[in-house]
Amino acid sequence: MKNPSISLFITVYKNSVFLKKVLDSVTLQKYKNFKVSVLEDSESEAMKDYINSCQYSFELNQEKNNEKRR
Repeated sequence: MKNPSISLFITVYKNSVFLKKVLDSVTLQKYKNFKVSVLEDSESEAMKDYINSCQYSFELNQEKNNEKRR
């Protein structure tokens, strides 16, 4: 494999400020063959709206963590 695809999983809980910093950092990477999945663990509509509004040059998926917190 010359350029393998990489999957990056980012977990988030109620804080889009840190998510923006992480996603901005990802855009600075030289390797470009990847997709990003955000595992969102809150009920925040603001977080969902933020993730859906992101305009990055890579594939960005949002996934809900359905496991119950202890």
